[in-house]
Amino acid sequence: MVFAYLINNLKRGRTMFKVGFYLPVITSWVIVSLVFTYMFNNSDRGLINYILVDKLHILNDYVPWLLREWSGNAAIWLMGAWKNIGWAMLIFLAALQSIPRDLYEAADLDGAGIWGKFRHITIACLKPTAYYVLVNMIIGSFNVFIQVMMLTEGNPNGRTSVLQYLLYDKAFGQFQFGEASAIGLISAVTIVILTALLNRMLKLDTVEKGGADA
Repeated sequence: MVFAYLINNLKRGRTMFKVGFYLPVITSWVIVSLVFTYMFNNSDRGLINYILVDKLHILNDYVPWLLREWSGNAAIWLMGAWKNIGWAMLIFLAALQSIPRDLYEAADLDGAGIWGKFRHITIACLKPTAYYVLVNMIIGSFNVFIQVMMLTEGNPNGRTSVLQYLLYDKAFGQFQFGEASAIGLISAVTIVILTALLNRMLKLDTVEKGGADA
């Protein structure tokens, strides 16, 4: 939302920034995974190790980034954020541009400041969009698979694994199809429950807002 707000207020270069943010979204997960694998490679061939050890001499030895729990998880979620932030930015940008200018003009006449307009107009109008993005992000988090498979394969000892990779490993690695089916069912039920709760929250917020306006 922050990036969308900043880009929306630009007078020049708005299209360039939109393309730059959205380019990772249309890039294949496999290609992005290969790029991040190269960046976090555990040997001297990894870009981060090369910069930190060979160029800047900050570290003495090459770090096995993808074999450690914290750095492996960081690489996975950093890749997911970089891949999806452009989608969320465009959704928020479209919502920002749909806010009637009359609301801001009326706020100016009432003496509202920048923070007041942002809080009472921008944030208020973006609530439904924020719920929509949140629901999609939650559903997407349950579908994380390719980045784990390509980067860490759940190592070390399953500490970077996720539900979908666990399902895959149970079904096609250990051939425990019953447990894999149970994991899939639990994931589906959890997504349905969370989506229903978020939709309920959105409806309650809309009703309260309508009552306050009345």
